[in-house]
Amino acid sequence: MIIARKESALAVVVSIADRVYSVCTYADETAYRSSSPTMTYTFVGTPNVSSVLAALPSGWVGEPTAPAEPSPPPSVTAWQIRRWLLANGHSLADVSAAIAAIPDATLRESVMVDWEYAPYVERSHPMLPPLAAALGVDDLDAAFIEAEQIK
Repeated sequence: MIIARKESALAVVVSIADRVYSVCTYADETAYRSSSPTMTYTFVGTPNVSSVLAALPSGWVGEPTAPAEPSPPPSVTAWQIRRWLLANGHSLADVSAAIAAIPDATLRESVMVDWEYAPYVERSHPMLPPLAAALGVDDLDAAFIEAEQIK
C-alpha cells in the first residue's frame, strides 16, 4: 500500500506482522519494483498517514487512500495498560476501588480475576467501558493506541 509521495518518490507499507509494520521509501516506481529502498521505517500499530508523515523528512504528502489515523489494537498487555494508567494519573488502587465498587459479587470476583491474572486486556471486554468511566477515562480507543506504543 502506497502511504505517501514526494514528487516521484514513494513511501510504501511493505510488511505487517503482529501490528508492527515496515514502510520503505523508494526513489521512484522503478526502484520500488526492483526492491531497492532508500530508507526503511518501523512502526507499531496500524499503518497510517499521520505516523508515517511524522517520521519522514519534510515534503512528503499523504496518499488520499491511506488510513489517516491509527485504529485501536484489539488488546494490549496487562503491563502496557497498567503503565498507561500510571502515566495518565490513575493509580492501581483506583482500579482496585473501581472493581470493588461493582455491586454484583460474582461479577466483581470475575473482573478481579481478569484484572489480576489475565496477560492481556481485551478492548472488547464488556466490563472495560464501565471501569473506564469510573476512572474518568473518556476515550478507550485513544488509551489503547497510546498503551500499545509503550515498550
